[in-house]
Formats: sequence, C-alpha cells, structure tokens
Amino acid sequence: MTDNYPQNSQPAYAQPVYDVHAGYGGQDGYGTPQEQTPRGKGMGMTSLILAIAALVIGMVLAIVWSVIMADYVTAAATGAIATTDAIPEDALVTAGIVQTGFFLPSLIGVAAIVFGIIAMVKKSGRGLGIFGLILAIVAPLLCFITSIVVAMVAAG
Repeated sequence: MTDNYPQNSQPAYAQPVYDVHAGYGGQDGYGTPQEQTPRGKGMGMTSLILAIAALVIGMVLAIVWSVIMADYVTAAATGAIATTDAIPEDALVTAGIVQTGFFLPSLIGVAAIVFGIIAMVKKSGRGLGIFGLILAIVAPLLCFITSIVVAMVAAG
C-alpha cells in the first residue's frame, strides 16, 4: 500500500515556552515602567501661605477697627442713640478705610480656597492644601469674633 499522505511532511513546531513570572518583576521584554516623578507641594503651600496672610491681615484690621469704634459700641450698648456726631471725623475716616481694607483679606482668602482645591485635585501638597482651605474658610469667623471681643474690651 502506498502512502499518499506522508505523516512527517510538515516541519514540527515546538510548544512555546511561557515564563510564569513574566510581568511580575521578571524581564519580559516590555521594559520597566517609568518611575513617577514626585509632585511638588507648591499648590498646597501657596494655599496655606495665602490663608495665613488673610488671617493675619484680617485680624490686624479687625483689631484696629474695633479699637476705633469702641466709643460707638459703648453708646449703642447703653441704649443712647449713637450718631456719627458722637464719633470724631478722623475716627470715621479711619474706620471707613479699615472697612474698605477688609476686601484685601477677603480676596486673599478666596485665592487660598482656590489653590487649596487645586492642590487637593492635583495631589500637589494635598495635606497643606486641605489645611489652607480649612484655615481660609475659618479665618473670617475668627476675625469677626476677634473684633467683637476687642470692641468689648476697649469699650470697658
């Protein structure tokens, strides 16, 4: 009998050998992943510095305003009708300038909040950004409480 279909006419192919550790730290030919460059803490630090600046400027303005307006607070607390005639002209001008100056720490505080949010999202000094964000939010309350306490102490 003649064999029309020879069994060994095609070359034999070997079973591919797989490395079970490839991809788990072994040299698999894909290269190693590039190391992540550490992100700086710039955004978070900026948020914290701006929040501290807003707090300090706000506190100084609150103390100055409260000392100037102590007489007005005393007159209002005693039930007397407090008019602007009871307050010296220069005190009114200074108080007006100080009140207008409260826009500066407000703008700085808003910038601190923005930088804090960006720091949290980009993870660029996230902890500092969170602290700056919290401080920027609490700073107006601290300034308000300070102005009330200083006005009460200055009024006697």
